[in-house]
Amino acid sequence: MCADSLAQTIAATARQILREAPDPVVRFRLLRDVLDIRGQEFQEARVALEQSQWVQVLAREQHPDGGWGRFHTKDYAAKQVISKTEAGVERSIEVGLDKNHPILRNAADYICRILRGEEAFPDRAERNDRWRIGWVLFAASTLARIDSAQSILDEPWRRWSEVLQRSFPEGRFSDEALTEAHRRVNGLRDQVRYLDLRSRYASDFIGSRAGQLPRWLSDAYAGWLWNHPRGLGYIEVALSSLPRNGRRMQGWLRSMHILRRFPSWRQLAGEAVGALLKLRNADGLWDFGAAATELRFSESWRRNRRLHDHTLGVLLLLRH
Repeated sequence: MCADSLAQTIAATARQILREAPDPVVRFRLLRDVLDIRGQEFQEARVALEQSQWVQVLAREQHPDGGWGRFHTKDYAAKQVISKTEAGVERSIEVGLDKNHPILRNAADYICRILRGEEAFPDRAERNDRWRIGWVLFAASTLARIDSAQSILDEPWRRWSEVLQRSFPEGRFSDEALTEAHRRVNGLRDQVRYLDLRSRYASDFIGSRAGQLPRWLSDAYAGWLWNHPRGLGYIEVALSSLPRNGRRMQGWLRSMHILRRFPSWRQLAGEAVGALLKLRNADGLWDFGAAATELRFSESWRRNRRLHDHTLGVLLLLRH
């Protein structure tokens, strides 16, 4: 499908959902992020978004310090819908909040205090060398999702970009080179494990400033991730072909939103996106089934709301 035809399909599908009176988050994100519509209709949608169930939950459960309790590890004893700060930031962005919204502004201030050492990282510390590198990565990658231009991210990003470059000698990834890079750059003596460059946190953080990488390195890294048989760490869904079930499809879409910031993504994903377009139902919408609960934007899945949510998830990707 050519670019003009794809753009027409995206716009027509978005307007089709708008005619069905979708829930506030879906309406707002279609207007702002898919159709790029402003004006009275958009302002009304913004007001409805503030009053929506999801924004109210985020505001109600956000702690006075700006976080949502633990940062990276889920607290099963906490009686909250939002299980941790990572999830709070991710959900805030998913429902359409930007860096200037009070919820994300308070979250960003909190993460900056953690990175400056003014607040303790709230999770239980591991007894190994990885932890001191890992919690900075978890915090930095989460802050970068809100505002990747924050100056406090300069040094962590420099370190990770150096680890990346050292790990691709002669343009090809090397496990041995990665281990040595972490030893030289971060003083890591233990095994790499979740500090692998395949981690969703590393790839998300590095990708937040992908334009600052040498093009050869950006292309080599994106190609390596794309062809890895297990995809991004923590998500564990292969990227180079479409999954066959809804639960894995939501992981594939999440991975695509991380990789799309690398310049070579469009070339890498062209065939897969073409296959994705063929998965529409007879009404031209996507439905990945009830198991794809992470692709949830509506306040309930009554009537066609699940189709609205899953279709929005695809349109947000196709828009890029």
